[in-house]
Amino acid sequence: GLVLAHGFMSSPCVWPFAASEWRNRLGVSAVLATQSGWRDPLEAQGTVLQDEMAWMGQQEWVMVSHSMGGLVSRVVAQRALQGTGPRVRGV
Repeated sequence: GLVLAHGFMSSPCVWPFAASEWRNRLGVSAVLATQSGWRDPLEAQGTVLQDEMAWMGQQEWVMVSHSMGGLVSRVVAQRALQGTGPRVRGV
């Protein structure tokens, strides 16, 4: 799967064109354009993102993000290295 995590005070609406291109050109089947509560602590945002990833049912993920979304993606990736949450192949 592919996670698209936006930045501070942004929204998932920044991703539709990119998501469509990745689906069509790379055959990505599951794309999650996450909505983050940017005022929440990074750890809490990471938990919400992990829950969304688990709900999607994919075993492995690549995370594309910017700004605050990059920090949240890093939290999720670090947890994956510790064996908690879905496997992250790249950030």
